[in-house]
This record gives sequence, C-alpha cells and structure tokens, in this order.
Amino acid sequence: MGHAQNTTVETTKWKLDRTKLPIVPPPAPKFTELDARNTKQPEAFDVAAPEGAPNVLIVMLDDVGYAHSSTFGGPVNMPTAELIARNGLKYTHFGVNPMCSPSRVALMTGRNAHTAHQGAVSEVATSYPGYDGKRPKSVALMAEMLQMNGYATAYIGKNHETPAWTVSAAGPFDYWPTQNGFDKFYGFIGDEQNQWYPAIFDGTSAVDIDYEDPNFHLQEDFAREATEWIQSQKSLNPSKPFFMYFSTGTAHAPHQVPQAYIDKYKGKFNGGWDELRKTTLMNQKELGVVDENTVLAEKDPYIVDWETLSTPEKMVHEKEMEVGSAFIEHADAQVMKVVEAIDKLGELDNTVIIYIMGDNGASAEGTISGLVNINYYYNNILDNTASRAGQIESFGGKDYNGIYSSGWAVAANTPFKWTKQVASGGGTFVGAIVSYPEKIRSKGEVRHQFHHLIDVAPTILDLAGLPEPTHVNGAKQIPMQGKSMAYSFDDANATSNHQTQYFEGFGNRSIYHDGWYAQVVHKAAWEQKPRRSFQDDIWELYDFKNDFSMSRDLAQEMPDKLEEMKKLFDQEAIANNVYPLDDRVVERINPKIAGRPDLMFGRKELTVYPGMDHLFENAFINTKNTSFKITSEVTVTDKAEGVILAMGGRFGGYALYAKDGKLCYTYNYLGDEKYETLATSRLKKGRQLVEMQFDYEGDGVGKGGQVTLKINNEVVGRGSVGKTMPYVYATSEGASVGWDDSSPVSEDYVVGPKNKFNGTIDYVKIAIND
Repeated sequence: MGHAQNTTVETTKWKLDRTKLPIVPPPAPKFTELDARNTKQPEAFDVAAPEGAPNVLIVMLDDVGYAHSSTFGGPVNMPTAELIARNGLKYTHFGVNPMCSPSRVALMTGRNAHTAHQGAVSEVATSYPGYDGKRPKSVALMAEMLQMNGYATAYIGKNHETPAWTVSAAGPFDYWPTQNGFDKFYGFIGDEQNQWYPAIFDGTSAVDIDYEDPNFHLQEDFAREATEWIQSQKSLNPSKPFFMYFSTGTAHAPHQVPQAYIDKYKGKFNGGWDELRKTTLMNQKELGVVDENTVLAEKDPYIVDWETLSTPEKMVHEKEMEVGSAFIEHADAQVMKVVEAIDKLGELDNTVIIYIMGDNGASAEGTISGLVNINYYYNNILDNTASRAGQIESFGGKDYNGIYSSGWAVAANTPFKWTKQVASGGGTFVGAIVSYPEKIRSKGEVRHQFHHLIDVAPTILDLAGLPEPTHVNGAKQIPMQGKSMAYSFDDANATSNHQTQYFEGFGNRSIYHDGWYAQVVHKAAWEQKPRRSFQDDIWELYDFKNDFSMSRDLAQEMPDKLEEMKKLFDQEAIANNVYPLDDRVVERINPKIAGRPDLMFGRKELTVYPGMDHLFENAFINTKNTSFKITSEVTVTDKAEGVILAMGGRFGGYALYAKDGKLCYTYNYLGDEKYETLATSRLKKGRQLVEMQFDYEGDGVGKGGQVTLKINNEVVGRGSVGKTMPYVYATSEGASVGWDDSSPVSEDYVVGPKNKFNGTIDYVKIAIND
C-alpha cells in the first residue's frame, strides 16, 4: 500500500438553510491522508440559534376573564402581570378562541384551530377534519421549530391538545409534548386538575405525588419545576436560549388555593356582580384599557340582578368569588417565581415574555347557582345555592371542587356580555402583555391593534431571527396564518396587520373584519340545548371600532354590511375546515357517537393489574348507565385492608376495597351521597375470588341499581345505589388498581399509599352486562 496524500476530497459548497427542518448539516469531508496528525481537523457542526436570539417565556392562564386582572381594571391583584406591563406593553384587543384546546393549538402553531384539526376540546373530538383532534404533520408546533434551531424547550403545566384516547401507558405518544418539540414536559393532560391530588406526567411517565405533604399545591410544584429547569439549562449551557411554555391551568375549575390567599379577599365582593361590573369599567377607562365612551353591554336575562338574591345565596356567591380571585393571584405569584429566577440569572433583558391572561374568557360553567363540584356541570345536574351556605368555610380547600356563579363570570368579562364558549367579546378577548426589555423601547404603554393567538408564533420567530420553515420533518407546512406583532412595539398608532379573524365553538360563531364584528349566539355555556337551529340562527352586527363592548346591535340598520360579514365568515369557515358545524356536547362524550378512536371500543370486559394507575375515563371501560361486574383474585395474609379497585375520587366515583377485614363497595354520587355495601363476613386468609355485581335498574341515564358482593361465589352482602352519575365520574381522576391514587372515593380509607391493599392482587376484571 502506498503513502496517502495530505489532501481531502473536495466537498460541495454548503449553506445553512433554516427553512427545512431539521437543519441538514454540511456534508462530511472525505480524507485521503492516512495519519490524522497530518490533516486539518474539520470543525464540528452543531445547530445553534441565531446570534443574540432571545429566551422566550410564554405564560397562559386558563378561564381568566378580560377583567379579572388588576392590570386590565379588575379586582384580582396580579403584581407579576403589573410588573411585566410596566416593562412592556398591554394589548387590549387580543383575540382567543372561545374554548381551551382550540386556543392552545392556535397559540403553539400560528394557525387557526380548525386548520390544526382542533375545533373543540379533545374529549369531544369527532371524525370531521376540523374537529378530529389529530393535528396534521403539516401543522408543526412552534416548539419544534425552535428546538430544531438550537433552543432548549420546556412545557410546564396544562396540556389540552393531546388526544384524550392516547392518554394511557399504551399511548401512542406521537401527539404528546415530548414528541412534538419539547425537551421537557411536566404537567397534566386534560381540561382540569385537582390542585391537592393531581395526576401528573413527567414526559410520558406518571409521577407519584406525596399527597400527605400539607404544603403541596400543584401551582407551586409547577413553579418549582420551571425554575429548576431554567437554572439547570443556563448553568450547563448558558449560551443556549430557552423556550418555556408555562401554563398553570388557573382559573379552570376546580378553584383550590391556600387559605392565606383566600383571606386577602374577605369581604371584597359584598357589592355583588352588578356593582363589580360598574367599578371595573371605571377602572378600565382610567387605565386606558377601553375608550371613555365604552358602556356596559346589557346582561343576558339569565344573569339575575344581585339584589334579587337571598342572603344565603349572597353568602355563597361572595365566597365563591373570593376563592376564584385568590386562585388567580396565587397563580400570578408562581409566575413571579419564574420571572425572578430568570432575573437572577441576568437573562431578563434578553427574554421575551408574553403573558396571556386566559385561553378564553371567564367560565360560566358554574351556572347561575355556582357549584361546589364542577362534576355537576359535566353530568347536566343542577345544584342548589342556598343549601351550600353551611359549607362556605370549606370553599377553596380539599373538600371543594367548585367554581363561581356565571354572574361572576360575566363581571370578570367586563365590559362584555358573554363568557367562555360563546364566540363574542367575553369569550373571544382577553388581556395580553408583551415584554422584551432589550428590544422594546416603549414601556408601560397600551396597544389597541387587533391581534390573535395565531400571531404569537410568527412574533417569536421574528424576534428570534428565524424564518418560517417550509418543511418540518419532511412534511410541507401549511403557512402560518398569523402575523408578527413586532411592528406595533414602538408604534402605538400603527395599523394592525391582522384584519380578519373568525371564531367558532359548539356552533357559536363570529367574525372580525376591519373594525366590524358579526356574531351568532347559538348556545350559552349555561344552556343544555341550542337556542335555535343553525338555519334559524340570528346574526348580530357591531361597530367594534367604536363600540368595543358590543352593546348596540346594528343588524337591522345595516343589513348589507351584515350580509357582507356573513359571506366572509362562510369563506373563512370553508377554508379552515369549520364546516360542518356540530352543537352536540353530551352526545360527543360517547366516542361511538362522535366517531373518534376509542381504546375500549367494542370491548365488553377489561382486565387490569397491580401497578396500573392514572387510567382516565377515556382509556378505561365505561361502566356508566349499565350493569357491570368486578371480579378479582386476591390473597389475604392478615386482616384484609385497602383498595382493590378505585375509579374517580372524592367528588364522584366508586371503589371496591377491604374494610376491617370485610369486602366493601362504595358508590360516591357527586361527593354528596355515598352508597355503601358491606359484607357480613370477613375475608379469610389465603387465595380468594371476590366479586361485586351491579345491576342497573330502569331505562335512560343516571338511574340506580342493586349491589351484590360475593366471596368464592357465595353471597356475603347486598345493597343498593339510589342514583348514578350519567356521563363523567371525574375528568382529573381515573382508575387505579391496588390503591386509590388520588383523592379518596370513600372516607373509609386514608389518602395516598397507605390505602394500598395489604394482600396481593392477581388481577381485576371489569365486565359489562348488557
């Protein structure tokens, strides 16, 4: 073999291309030299963000209304939001979608929700393209784009974009955050979560929380996780920018918060929701949030005047709002911890902070009565306000799963009329704040340009010096439909570059165009049925530029303008997969009716094993409104104690367990009524077959039934269940085998690992008996 020459084979010229992700590295050089010491070492290639690219912190709260925050004239003290606003800009015409999942996917993709196939919340997805919940690969997340351009990425808090049927150990995980651009995910998947007994994931693995820790609160846990992640990133790789999405899930029900925060609001709402609306509007005018000529939109007749309420009703409602306000202030305090961590690292000036007050307006799902348990709403069951007056000291604590009255929701959406779910001002506008000290010269100012959640992703790419990619992971991208907001940072009078935007949710629909707003109120959040058919819906028209609160309907005066807006809505709806409209809600909880995938589809029985927990209802066999049987083989070595199978928790569900050596079955109806069936004899030592048979009685939903307990095929107990929950046990608590993994279904056993069955369990089989 001859001597190799000290040369390299010529390689083609290479240029960094950020429009196709992941970035293709330069071709590897070919060497002919035998000895590495006789060559020039090639430079290692590593993807890096553009020079000077900022860190990014996006904060999104949940179900917080336009007028909740003190920053936008409301009663809730939010010092973090105030601080960021003093260092940045407040956006008063910031559009969101009227529901959670659609807003969140719009934020993360820069595309309209229906284009991303997320026209409704994940739990009621259908098989229609705009609503199937399966975001196409042509709609990549902003996080993917940043990650592939050299950013460290983290998602802390609520995720409501992952398809509900994939939330189990069986996956698939291709829609979970860590497979969609996030290095780190720590949070919950779904619409809501219990702050004291949460079901949390780290990546795709369930996290065991110490529920016995008296100081644990989920929002504080999120702040701890966020600050630790930021600190570790900047410690190990200080030159690498980070992108963090921090979304606590506040103030979605349940409103649960430390007592010290509740005490701050004692007596603050004695004047009621009508008085609060007036005071808030006055504050908004003083802050320049709304024009001096803005008037309050007239309330819907459903929202009764405060003065018509009884004293017990007022007591309950005042406490509800004290708790709800405290919950929001507590969330803001956790955001402060994250901001302070960034500041201590010397990174605050080079960090873009976008603080979005809510994913939709304040929620009226508490109905006019207010609810001590949000599961009443999910099951279409009404509550009685006055009857709860004796419970108000528990509001906000571990025995409370509630939300305030829809009267407070309307007040929290001042100056608007409507709320979450409705495609009108109270459901489609929230306050937003943008801060970037290093680049935004204007401080403490207000911006009135119309913008929308889909504008956030283009803004971040713009500020990071990154092009919008044409391809991501081989998929050609649908271009972002949003526009960068950067043009408005130092020009308060600049014309908005976002002139047209549609909104839709459960058949409620509207469109904004060049200062005009047309809308249909098809169904309010507190209504179980639509007001009329789609064909008979009544459109309204507002001069949004001069009537921000949408107080004067011009439909009769300007029919031609209304027709123009309706045609524009049709165009946008067709282009974005909005049609066909679907106003079904309860029916769509059933996957078979909705036409979406279902892990349990067609199955009549399910066998589960010890170690299986966090099994949410969308990934568990449905035992509602039917007869069913639970059987399990257990081995008893001592006096039997502990849980064999539990579904749900303190606010609704059922459990099969051993109590003082005896087999016991408890059905918990909405946390208010518990039906217990206890065996007459104890479980003996050794291997035994235990059984609970529930025989459903009557036609329709929500009926009761008879319970039979057996040990080794011998009847040992009989009992009855007076009524059952027809649609949902608990959206934030699922099934667990061998213990009750969250809040306890029954007070017969304690919370946490101490309620584990003290014998061994071979299996638990749940079988449906039609």
